[in-house]
Amino acid sequence: MAETLAKQSPMGKSVVEAVFVC
Repeated sequence: MAETLAKQSPMGKSVVEAVFVC
């Protein structure tokens, strides 16, 4: 799911990564 979001929006990847880090 995260991978799909990241592929759809490059900026979204940053958000997903931040959430995972938290």
